[in-house]
Amino acid sequence: MITVLAANLMRDFAPLINSHLKYLPESDIQKSRSFQRKRDADSFMLGRILIIKSLKEWKIQKTLGSIEYTEYKKPFFSGNFKFNISHSGKWVVCAATMDNEIGIDIEEILEIDINDFERLFSGEEWGHIKNDPISLRKFYEFWTIKEAVSKADGRGFHMDFKKIKIHISSGTPLVEGWNVRELKIDENVFCHLALERMTDDVKFINVFPNDV
Repeated sequence: MITVLAANLMRDFAPLINSHLKYLPESDIQKSRSFQRKRDADSFMLGRILIIKSLKEWKIQKTLGSIEYTEYKKPFFSGNFKFNISHSGKWVVCAATMDNEIGIDIEEILEIDINDFERLFSGEEWGHIKNDPISLRKFYEFWTIKEAVSKADGRGFHMDFKKIKIHISSGTPLVEGWNVRELKIDENVFCHLALERMTDDVKFINVFPNDV
C-alpha cells in the first residue's frame, strides 16, 4: 500500500501548525522562521506535519528528530518505512510506503519557456512534447515523471535527467526500471509517483486545517 497525504495552502493551516509545534525539532521551527514569504514557511511546516501524519498512519514509532540524510541530502528514517515530500504552488504532498523506494513530484502549471529545458529530454521525448496540442501540459507531465524518478532513485538533480528515458506504450508513459503513476490532484498541477514496485493500492488522504 501507498499513502499520499496532501494539503492545500489556500486553507488556513495556522491552527494545525500550532498544534504540532511540540512534535517539531527546534531546528525545524527556526528554519521556518528564516523564510521571507509566509507561504514558503507554511509549505515547509506542512511538509513536516505530513511526515508526522504519515508515520501515524503507518503506526511507525519515529520522530522528526530521527530523520537522517543520504550523501545526496535525501531524508530517510532507518528501517523499512519510505517517504518523499514535494510542494509547488498551493499544494504540499507526502507519499509513504514500506520496503519500496518511492518518489513523488508535484508541479504547478505555470507559463514558462519550455525550450529552456530541451537539453534535459531525449529526442523522442521532446518530439512528444512539441507535437502535443498542449505542449506546456505535456512538458509538465514528463517533467514530474523525471523528477519523481530522480527522487525515488535518491540522487535527485545529481542525476542526468536526459538518461531518465520516458517511452510511450499505448499512450502510457513508461520508464525502464521504475513504475510511474499519475495522481489526479488538481487540474492546475501535474503529480507523479515513482516506485520500484507498482501497487494499485493507493490511499489518498486530504489533510484539512482541523485535523489533529
